[in-house]
Amino acid sequence: MCKQCDSSSPPKKQFQHSIPTPPATSKEERKSLSEKNPEEEDTRARCYLIIVFNKIDQYVRTKIVFASLVT
Repeated sequence: MCKQCDSSSPPKKQFQHSIPTPPATSKEERKSLSEKNPEEEDTRARCYLIIVFNKIDQYVRTKIVFASLVT
């Protein structure tokens, strides 16, 4: 798991470590960006996945809590 965006850290600080890259318009530009630093791309993708899974987990847990309150 990525240390910078561990689920225990506040959500506002999750993307502070990532360097914002300008949006690439063509496929060649995107290729050159990923070739420059593939490790950074991999880390960013992994962090994004962790955040998405945390959001889904949070959503499911709140649904379960509300369901248990209703019944």
